Amino acid sequence: MSELGVAGTVETRGAAPPWAAAMTLGALICFVAAAALLWGNRLRQAEVKLIEPLSHARLEAGFALYGQHCSACHGRFLSGAPGWRTDPELPPALNETGHAARHSDLELYRRVAFGARGRDGRVTMPAFGGTLSESEIVTLISYIAAWWPEAELRRRALADWTSPAICGPGAVDQS
Repeated sequence: MSELGVAGTVETRGAAPPWAAAMTLGALICFVAAAALLWGNRLRQAEVKLIEPLSHARLEAGFALYGQHCSACHGRFLSGAPGWRTDPELPPALNETGHAARHSDLELYRRVAFGARGRDGRVTMPAFGGTLSESEIVTLISYIAAWWPEAELRRRALADWTSPAICGPGAVDQS
């Protein structure tokens, strides 16, 4: 029902104020954003633990795998190629002087299995997934982890440990 209002304007009773549509849209956007955050956390991948303490026989197997597939680039004692700290394209150290310990087990596994590429797309580390079995890759990354300080291994074993590594292809670690 309409009535003649002040100065000849027509007012409609029961109609929503003009700002109500904006408020409704804002509430809908907030609801969708909250649902997406909750759903995303639900689907977030749990930390995968692959590195395991090795028996003497598996340490020997890891040593042999490393010698055959890794030492030519990463150095006999996991020390990296000379100049790796200043040139992100060079193979980094995998021992305690490098940043491998700050990558998750899954990230280390993926780098061995699928390789790595530089910023320009050039292969900086070959993929070994077609050469090594899953078990051999786990033995290899466990062997590498055996070189890390005991304090680092204890820290990684904590239930709330998450990978602090932020480096990517071609990134330089400044630590």
